[in-house]
Amino acid sequence: MQLPKWGYDLYQAATTIRSAQELLADWKQTAEGIERRFSVFVDSRLPEGSSDEEEIASYEAASALLSLPWELLHDGRTYLFHRKNPVRVRRCLAKERPEPANPTSLPIRILLVSPRPEDNRAAYIDHRISARPLVEAIEGLGELVELSILTPPTFPALHGALRKASEAKKPFHVVHFDGHGIYDRNRGLGALCFEDPKDSQKLEERASKLIYASRPKDKLGGEIKYLADLVRDFRIPLVFLEACQTATTEEIPTASVAATLLEQGVTSVVAMSHSILVETARRFVEAFYKELAEGKRVGTAMLAGQQALYGDTWRGKVMGAGELHLQDWFVPVLYQEERDPQLITKLPPKEVQQLQAKQRRLSLGELPDPPPHEFHGRSRELLALERLLHEEPYGVVRGRGEQERLR
Repeated sequence: MQLPKWGYDLYQAATTIRSAQELLADWKQTAEGIERRFSVFVDSRLPEGSSDEEEIASYEAASALLSLPWELLHDGRTYLFHRKNPVRVRRCLAKERPEPANPTSLPIRILLVSPRPEDNRAAYIDHRISARPLVEAIEGLGELVELSILTPPTFPALHGALRKASEAKKPFHVVHFDGHGIYDRNRGLGALCFEDPKDSQKLEERASKLIYASRPKDKLGGEIKYLADLVRDFRIPLVFLEACQTATTEEIPTASVAATLLEQGVTSVVAMSHSILVETARRFVEAFYKELAEGKRVGTAMLAGQQALYGDTWRGKVMGAGELHLQDWFVPVLYQEERDPQLITKLPPKEVQQLQAKQRRLSLGELPDPPPHEFHGRSRELLALERLLHEEPYGVVRGRGEQERLR
């Protein structure tokens, strides 16, 4: 496997120059318990009067630095993120006007955006896979967290939800996007895939709508149609992009979805550098939010998610090929400003968390214990039912009540 070698080559390239030696020596002597960060700081701005060729070269160099898999850093013995005093890797961008910190206050408000279009551009993904670990991670926090689900999951609805929350002085602290992302090489821009607003009344096979990271330079302004325009007015502490290729860029460092959001004022952005398996995303989400719910900083939660993927490489089974094992823990990446925020600054005692969990169980009535087996399938039907219940006061489910034995 070449990953350790690539990681060692990166380590050598970053640390062997004379200017880095003293910093590296101080870094290695960091006391136990002190967090260590490796920040890839990129500034592609050039002095006025620079030629077009110099500007293009600067952009390409900055894009290349952001695209390198710095999470693989290896000192010849082990990966830096896997040591006793692990290293957190993040990517940072230079800003002409650094913005003041936007401290969070309780309760932490999370907006879950889960577009599920189904057409020739977007394949269907089970809508429950990531929502469940997120809910389970925060359920013990009670009134310290408020979770909202965007309905319908369209781009105009997202803008409306952010604006209304801001006007009510109850802004969202976390926006979690769970869906499809792409990097369009023809335009040189990243994009997120939302549901088309014209299909909001349909229960199935809604069309997709691509929303690009930023406006191409040859386009003029207008109504909000780009992610850059959306987040510019909202200082969101954390955006979690559970979508493929949201950190991918080639020619312009700010062309990816993650870099655009960071540039426009989002404090921390979790994104994916490549395409990612649904099972990988689920495991990462579970570990990340569990750590965040325990009052840890975003960088620490990021590290927990990467370590969870590194510690267990099993990703499922492939028909006719057996078990699938992957080393993909370096795919989730972090774009972040200088500050590493701690979103949840207060935790209820364990006794209170247990009491809250008991009260929730009682409020649901006498439900049977969870079965030892898992339920598979029917995801589309359940999603259609959810969509129906957003428009109608009730729905009818018909089917056989007994359990069939498979032969």
